[in-house]
Amino acid sequence: MILKDKIIFQPDTGSTKTGTEKYSKRMSTADATATVILSVPVAVGDAVLITGSIVGKKSDATAAIMQQITGGARRQSANNVVLVGTPAVTGATMVQEDSGGTPAVTYVANTTAQTLEIKVAGIAAETWSWEGNFEVTKI
Repeated sequence: MILKDKIIFQPDTGSTKTGTEKYSKRMSTADATATVILSVPVAVGDAVLITGSIVGKKSDATAAIMQQITGGARRQSANNVVLVGTPAVTGATMVQEDSGGTPAVTYVANTTAQTLEIKVAGIAAETWSWEGNFEVTKI
């Protein structure tokens, strides 16, 4: 089954602002500019965890990257969103890449929009397709 719309799992507490949601996102990039594939708002007093897997491939499939990710952010009263620790991959074998360049997946705490973002970047002058499946837990 291929899911393209988010699936919402309601938390036990009955709150509608916290809990776990799943997202499937797809996009393409035409250069090495980091581009947002997922953006999650982080309200004052919230903590957010994003786990997921991302696959990217060059348009002619001569190169690809696969990565599993885990990272999060929090936002305390009267402050900006900040990353919690260093976002990580789940084990050294979970980043696989065979291109001649440096395609990348990164976490960003966007202090202008107060969001936690996952960004992907291809390689200059190359078109890359990206697919990501994410689980977002917010409390």
